Amino acid sequence: MSIKIMSFNLRYDTESDGINSFTKRFDRVLNTIRTENADIIGFQEVTDSMRSRVRTALSGEYAFLGCGRDRNYKGEAMLIAYRPE
Repeated sequence: MSIKIMSFNLRYDTESDGINSFTKRFDRVLNTIRTENADIIGFQEVTDSMRSRVRTALSGEYAFLGCGRDRNYKGEAMLIAYRPE
């Protein structure tokens, strides 16, 4: 049995990034994830809105672990996605 593991720095989401903002990169992010077809993905620099978008887009493919670092479990986080099977 082999397991493919991927690390993916989503890069903090800020509109001042212009054409490189997460909103504009999101489709490329999903394409990369689906192309690589990893069993486990470790995401870095994930904001609340990014976490929500990624979880929604990949909900049928991956399960998720992780929460933000703030006291209310929101805020920038590291997120783990894994294929339940």
